[in-house]
Amino acid sequence: MKINTAIVSLLVLTLTLASFAQEARETEDQAKIRGTIEAYVDSFNDRNAKKLASTWVDDCNYVDMTGRMVSGRENIQAEYEDYFQMHPEASMEITVLSMSFASDDVAIEDGIRLVNDMPDSEPRSIRYTAIHVRDNDKWQVKSVRDAMAFEPTNYQHLRGLEWLVGEWTDQESDGVTMHSSCNWSENRNFLIRNITSFSGEKRVISATQWIGWDPVKKKIRSWLFDSNGGYGEGNWKREGNKWIVEAKTVLPSEKLVRENYILTLVDANRMTFESIDRTIDGDPLPNVKETVSYRAQESIPQPDADQTR
Repeated sequence: MKINTAIVSLLVLTLTLASFAQEARETEDQAKIRGTIEAYVDSFNDRNAKKLASTWVDDCNYVDMTGRMVSGRENIQAEYEDYFQMHPEASMEITVLSMSFASDDVAIEDGIRLVNDMPDSEPRSIRYTAIHVRDNDKWQVKSVRDAMAFEPTNYQHLRGLEWLVGEWTDQESDGVTMHSSCNWSENRNFLIRNITSFSGEKRVISATQWIGWDPVKKKIRSWLFDSNGGYGEGNWKREGNKWIVEAKTVLPSEKLVRENYILTLVDANRMTFESIDRTIDGDPLPNVKETVSYRAQESIPQPDADQTR
């Protein structure tokens, strides 16, 4: 029993010492890798393409956000020479997010590069993954992969209103009909509605409405401009299949109209509209009774698969 206890103690001690040695080596290697990263940043900020390229191995490669690959240290140097010629005051900062070891001689770094092409420019934030390899006692960059870039979009906040996209015409009410069309802006950051009312075939008034996400107030808002010179804004709130818009409109006469209008999705081809709690400069106005709008069949929207993820 004593012999077995001694063997177990010796084994535990051996494993503990091995663990300490591994941690010490990784800490030392991590410090060397960080030194390589610092040399890379210093060389960039000195606009020294040759010194920067020396932090890479000969058979290195770099893939940018568009998927374009640059292979070999000489080509990496040439790329930076061209870049520094166009941007002689460029600067860079790097934040290392994580570092791990795939083996004794391979390390994986994840980080963010903050690049200023010129002193007063908006910095570009680039997420990347770098592979470092050991050559004898020296660590160098083997490869860098920048994360794929996507244009910013507010689609995730506005997708609940995607059913508005298309052409809509409502039932005649008191001799007036309303026609609206709705489309996405570029990158799906706004919904743009064009609304026109007709008396018979004569146009009465038209308006353009932009619906978007307010990142400060954390809500959907809209801005409207009409052909008579009026303008307004609204705050949108969803309740099931209804959207309630708390709206205010300034008329050309300087009077202020407040109302709550309600858009309700009945089915894929029908929606209703009504306006309640209407006032003008604080005095009550009649409500607008509910009307039904019908979608033109050819205008049913098809969600973009890439945007629904």
